[in-house]
Amino acid sequence: MIRCPQCNRKQPFSVLTCDCGCDLQSYRQQLAERERVSSQVQRPYQTLPLLQGGLRLLAGFSLLSGLVGAIALYVQEFPIWLAFSAFLGGAALTIPYLAGAESIQILLDVSERQQEIQQRLDRLEQGEK
Repeated sequence: MIRCPQCNRKQPFSVLTCDCGCDLQSYRQQLAERERVSSQVQRPYQTLPLLQGGLRLLAGFSLLSGLVGAIALYVQEFPIWLAFSAFLGGAALTIPYLAGAESIQILLDVSERQQEIQQRLDRLEQGEK
């Protein structure tokens, strides 16, 4: 069954033209083209989880290097504020890495729900007509 974009009636796939006059055959072609484009858009997202893991790993290394630097300065009897600032520097470097990883997570979540979002947009569009 296919739903007519003009009158919102359900029609069997064998029907070429709806009772309201809408050409369902061209509408089916539009839907097929949208599906083809949608499947092509999803392909680039296959490498994003690797990039996300790399960013999280860099964030961990940055935090660890700040901690090791702070401990090394403290052991060498440098002032405590210098050791603390070394730790804060390492912690500050983790922020952009984690922000990038979370941005990728949002992008992956949206790409998983892309069909659902498109269907809701189509329903809204049909309700406006």
